[in-house]
Amino acid sequence: MPSLTAVPGANEKLDLAYRNLAAHLALFTPETESQDEKFNLVLNRTARAFLYPPDETFLRAVGTDFAKSQKTRIPDVVNHLFGSLV
Repeated sequence: MPSLTAVPGANEKLDLAYRNLAAHLALFTPETESQDEKFNLVLNRTARAFLYPPDETFLRAVGTDFAKSQKTRIPDVVNHLFGSLV
C-alpha cells in the first residue's frame, strides 16, 4: 500500500486543511453567527496584510519603534518589567 508521502503535495494539502479548520475553531464558537463570513474576512485581512504594502504612516511608526528598540538596553527592559509589577 503506497503511503501519502508518495503523492506529491498530499501531506501539504492535508496540513493546510487541518490548519484552516484549527484556525476556524479557535476563532469562532458554535454560538457565533455567520462564522464562515467572519472567518473569510479574517483570512482576507491576513492575506491583504502580507500581499499589499503598508501605509506610509505605519512604515514611519515601525521605523521609529525599531530605532527606539536599538537604543534600549536589556537591563532597562528588565527593570521596566519588574518595576511595573509593583
